[in-house]
Amino acid sequence: MNAEILTPESKPVSVEAQLARLKSDSLKTLALIKQVHEVLRKQGGELQNQHAQLDRLSAEGMFSNYYFHCPIDYEKETYPPDLGTPRYVEGEDLPLPPPDYRPGYAPNDDQLYLKWGKSDHRQICDIVKKHHAGYDGLTVLDFGCSSGRVLRHFFAEHRAHGWKPIGIDIQAKLIEWTRRYFPKELTVMCGSAHPHLPFEDNSIDVIYGISVFTHTKYLWDTWLMEFKRVLKPGGLCMQSVQCEAAWEFYHAHRNEKWVADGHPAAMLREPHMTRDYLYYGDPSVSQVFYRKDVILDFWGRYMEVVDFLPPPEFSYQNWIVLKK
Repeated sequence: MNAEILTPESKPVSVEAQLARLKSDSLKTLALIKQVHEVLRKQGGELQNQHAQLDRLSAEGMFSNYYFHCPIDYEKETYPPDLGTPRYVEGEDLPLPPPDYRPGYAPNDDQLYLKWGKSDHRQICDIVKKHHAGYDGLTVLDFGCSSGRVLRHFFAEHRAHGWKPIGIDIQAKLIEWTRRYFPKELTVMCGSAHPHLPFEDNSIDVIYGISVFTHTKYLWDTWLMEFKRVLKPGGLCMQSVQCEAAWEFYHAHRNEKWVADGHPAAMLREPHMTRDYLYYGDPSVSQVFYRKDVILDFWGRYMEVVDFLPPPEFSYQNWIVLKK
């Protein structure tokens, strides 16, 4: 076996590559496990036990239990990253992140990036007006804020209504970009996969998350209880989720590479969702789906469900709204 193939590349990698990279602190060991794993797959039969053990070791190498306290772009040796050049658009108070710092959201189209964020911002404001008792002086948490695609637009509510916008994300480099280029009135911080928020009980008015629980296979219930702890009485939790509409969207686009790469073939063959739920993937790529009636039942055990909305503009994900 050629040891040279186990040597990590030394050239810089993009944010996307870093997010997809395995989280083990021993890349050489993990690569060796993968190679032996593949040999055992081909031999099969009598080596099933060894195969299962390597499966377990590989999974642990990808996201060991002790890495739950780390951001997903964890590095053993960390220096200030190259944050690229921010983009400035006429009429916008805040700069836009460069393409590498907009994962999944219009990296090469500034106007679409802004329009998309404004659309989600408008939806959140409409939900608050409909279901929350007040509109002034609110503390609002963007759970999974990325580089501030939606959070940026709440600077207007800060000025006009005294809102305190807060963003948290598991990607440290995106938080670093936002911290350096957004005003201090927008508080941002790096979180982890561990279900804990650094806030006091009954301290947050609104928590929203877009395309977060769509990738949260497990501990979603513990996260909901953590949201309930920090929300004030009457506070709102709104999250985008993948239900029947998302399933049918992926089926319709099943021949596109980005869809085929991130979803099981058995799922994509089915035009409609017939199972209660599907949890798929590993820490690098994961997808979560619920039937509408199932998520209303499951999530309604932790807080009251006050609304379930169809996918908004630019999206195929439903929104569920909970109230403490």
